[in-house]
Amino acid sequence: MEHQPFRHLSFFGGTHFGPDINLVGAQVGSRVFFGETFQEGVFVAAQASYTLFTVGDDTFGSRSSFGGLVGYSHPLSTRWHLSLGVGVQSTRTRRTTYPPPILLCPFGMCSPAAAPRTDTWEAEEPLVQLGTSFRF
Repeated sequence: MEHQPFRHLSFFGGTHFGPDINLVGAQVGSRVFFGETFQEGVFVAAQASYTLFTVGDDTFGSRSSFGGLVGYSHPLSTRWHLSLGVGVQSTRTRRTTYPPPILLCPFGMCSPAAAPRTDTWEAEEPLVQLGTSFRF
């Protein structure tokens, strides 16, 4: 959804989901339009998102990103708009994998469970975004 508090400035936000609900997240941002008509024409935007995800039964993670883009928006109706933008984003991903539980203890002697493994990486990535927004 997108809201216009000033003539050329808007704020937007929404959620996103993955297949089988294995990821869920939210996105917020702001756009500045340069045309005479709001939400039509060239804009610049800044946005941030946060996503939680799972991979299988033992791997969980999160991803946060912040980026900027330049784009073009075109109205489909009085409230719905289609936009396409390109830019760059900075991301940080953290993934934790938990080892399977110990199932066998030979001769009553069990080894200690392995510690979870956590990987973290950061990247600068190109960003291409196609979206629709509902203006209220």
